[in-house]
Amino acid sequence: AVAAVAVAVITTSAAPVSISETGAVPTDDPSKPTMWSRFHGPVNVTLNGFTVGDGNYGYNFEKKQSGYNVDTYQSFMKGWMNTSMYFLPEHAYYQYNGVCKHLVGSKFYDMFGWIQSSATKFSGKKVINGRACNEWTLVVPTATLSCCESNGKPIMSYTESTSSGATTRQEFLFGEDIKNENPPAGFFNVSKACNEPPPVCSGGPPYPVETLDMYIFHPKNTTGDISNQNTADRLGDVSFVCNDIATNHTIDDHYEYISWYKVRVITTWAQYQQCNGYPGFCLGDDNPLVGREASYGIGQNAGQCSKDNNVERGNWYSLPKTGKCDNTEPLDVRTNCTWQIIERMKTIDSKCVSGHGLVASCMKEKAIPYTHSQKIFSEAFAFVDKSKGGCPNVVPHDSN
Repeated sequence: AVAAVAVAVITTSAAPVSISETGAVPTDDPSKPTMWSRFHGPVNVTLNGFTVGDGNYGYNFEKKQSGYNVDTYQSFMKGWMNTSMYFLPEHAYYQYNGVCKHLVGSKFYDMFGWIQSSATKFSGKKVINGRACNEWTLVVPTATLSCCESNGKPIMSYTESTSSGATTRQEFLFGEDIKNENPPAGFFNVSKACNEPPPVCSGGPPYPVETLDMYIFHPKNTTGDISNQNTADRLGDVSFVCNDIATNHTIDDHYEYISWYKVRVITTWAQYQQCNGYPGFCLGDDNPLVGREASYGIGQNAGQCSKDNNVERGNWYSLPKTGKCDNTEPLDVRTNCTWQIIERMKTIDSKCVSGHGLVASCMKEKAIPYTHSQKIFSEAFAFVDKSKGGCPNVVPHDSN
């Protein structure tokens, strides 16, 4: 699947973080800290090893507000990414490049309350970028929480969680000069887009229909399951597959196969939904129309209604379960029949296309349009003969 929360790996990475142990763990653990209940200042955010960006973080326990706003230049996609996430008393929002998504069921949470749990353990003293801190860790069946602090001042916060079979790792590295005071007025103001219905691109009735080539990187036992999943065109999938394999995130997602489908869709694009896990759970507007954005959400409004079809960056699609219909039915918005599988053309093992040099080619090219890498990807599906760069179909067509 394809998920565009915030990713960059080939040429964009977080500033090196220096972490060292300070010696043997003392016999007597320090007292659990009283963490700062309010603060604001610089932060570096990473997600699954990718740079989300550098910017500012704000936290106010009394008013039940927390969040960040960060920027990063995705050099391999040749574009800027602005990302913010806000957790408020009754709602939570995720914003990027003009898009706003409600985090349904989420709201402000006590970021450090878990430290006082009897199950939380002192993990030792560390030095992070020259700053000494005490590390505390809580391990529960679905998550690991860690915080390194100095007299209640947060230095680094780390969370690893598993949901629907997918593992997410998020890290906040707070700047040395964060201030123990309320964030500035207006810090938690969300954009206008958060208070309006998500846009739908113009078109219809009659509604435009196209048959598209779509690719999906997925676990081997999920072939044929693309409802509530993310797919991509060729360039969109090449950039995703290269990054996912190069960072070993495929291990967390259990991705092994890549499938090529012919899919007929109504191209009145809705907001792209980010879908993870099997069965898929999607973040974004619950609309039966197929969602679209440029790869990694680069561009104005993430490229949802781009008139050039995101030709320079590729497309990512979300296929809502509520819009799927049998390929014998006419596509019609009025009946919520917005997309249908025409045929699964081929499924290959990702190790095969990697063996033909896909990832090495991506690392060499370093940025879109990945001309040579796209050629390797295309040949893997076009041929079976290994000498021609081909890969065998690993799932018979009657197993769709």
